[in-house]
Amino acid sequence: MNPGTSAHFTSFESDFVDMNLNNYGQVETVNLRALLFIVASNTVLIEHEIFNSEKETTKVAMSKLWPVYYVLDIQMCFLSTGQILLSELRVENDKSSFTFYDKSGK
Repeated sequence: MNPGTSAHFTSFESDFVDMNLNNYGQVETVNLRALLFIVASNTVLIEHEIFNSEKETTKVAMSKLWPVYYVLDIQMCFLSTGQILLSELRVENDKSSFTFYDKSGK
């Protein structure tokens, strides 16, 4: 997760369910001389764990993340902290993981 990104980004074409190719503009980076181009967008599937604290069980689930933008020449994926919070999730993290909670606190 990155608090500095305004949207979700990846440079891995294989992350997408399918892609809508288009000119979605440019991404401004910390190095202002290095503009990166957004060339597609659509849905990415994310595999994650859901922990039930009442039953102390964990299950693996698949969720859709949309919109995610395909940016050439970045070296990693970025999840936008702002977009996650706008979806009404609460986030807690430690050095090895992020935990998302819905409105009910689960």
